[in-house]
Amino acid sequence: MNSPTKRPLALLHGWGLDSRVWEALLPHLTPHFSVTRLQLPGYPGRPDGADSVAATVDALLADVPEGALLLGWSLGGQLAQLMVARAPKRIAGLVLVATSPRFLAGNGWNAGQPASLLGGFSAAVGLAPGPVLPRFATLMNQGDSLAKDINRQLAPLTKAPLAEKAALLRGLDWLRDLDLRPLAPKLPHPALVIHGEADPLMPVEAARWLAAQLPHGQLQLMAEAAHTPFLHDPAAFAGHLQAWAEGLPA
Repeated sequence: MNSPTKRPLALLHGWGLDSRVWEALLPHLTPHFSVTRLQLPGYPGRPDGADSVAATVDALLADVPEGALLLGWSLGGQLAQLMVARAPKRIAGLVLVATSPRFLAGNGWNAGQPASLLGGFSAAVGLAPGPVLPRFATLMNQGDSLAKDINRQLAPLTKAPLAEKAALLRGLDWLRDLDLRPLAPKLPHPALVIHGEADPLMPVEAARWLAAQLPHGQLQLMAEAAHTPFLHDPAAFAGHLQAWAEGLPA
């Protein structure tokens, strides 16, 4: 008797930390999914050849298996929304983790950060990216009940090899400029929004907004988790994902 085919799942990381960020989660996913880890251009192991959002979206889509679920974290969640809009027939479902339609506050959006935060990071990355990433990792896990353990897990990802400076600066520009609020109501795919209740970077109000605006959105909050809910409790995170995926059409 043949075993059922695993559903393809593509994972897209966020700003600053590459696809190694998923390693603690993988053992909980691979029994149920055929996993592809996407890598942003200019990050370790992937040459930088995409200097615009559109070029990056196309480059990433080339690596997404046909009919995959697409999971994007943080900036990766914003890019994932653009990827689904660009190739709706290629992707079967969308999972948005610790992300937002708009990173900065303003223009009628209160669930965002002040522009000064990105300005400070851009200036620091322009001088020397190395010291910025440990600081960023610590910042994004503030408020997580397991912050010390998570920061320890992330420490190797904040040391060489790092993303290229141009790729880091470009990502910060996208966080500054992207406003995807008009897009969410137009995405017809099944969508799961997973968010840590203590996220200091992407406020939980952003997740509630996404789940309400996506035509087939479903919200899953994780208590005591900050910006990396998949590291706070990988087993629970994978369980939420699997339960949602089991309810999708084959």
